[in-house]
Amino acid sequence: MQRQPSDRRAFLKQAASTGLLVSSGVVAQAFLQGGSVHAKQLIDARPLIAHASSWSSWEDLGGIITSGPAAASWSSGRLDCFAKGTDNAMWHKWFDGGWSGWESLGGVIDNAPAAVSWGRNRIDCFARGMNNHMWHKWWG
Repeated sequence: MQRQPSDRRAFLKQAASTGLLVSSGVVAQAFLQGGSVHAKQLIDARPLIAHASSWSSWEDLGGIITSGPAAASWSSGRLDCFAKGTDNAMWHKWFDGGWSGWESLGGVIDNAPAAVSWGRNRIDCFARGMNNHMWHKWWG
């Protein structure tokens, strides 16, 4: 980044202290080095801005969950969600052209599960059990 006029430079130094800079739709990581402000482009957010107005309304998916949800997708058009239920079991709901009902995957977990997919037809879930051990369940 080239040297800026003093008032703009002061602004950029302040922005660099926060670590993020947005200019004309480009998101950059800002940092100070040797008294100068530098920026490393992270993403060009301009294409994303066009989609900002296309969010849906909130949709009630039912169930009573006692943790934050986790989600993973193992295929185009497929979304799997997981949460801890009132019985401390892990519960599962998925979207594949429409939402399924909730199904219990059992277990006794102490917190919100985490979910990841590392390939088609594979999902791995992790959660802390009541014994403070990490537990793993997968589908594939």
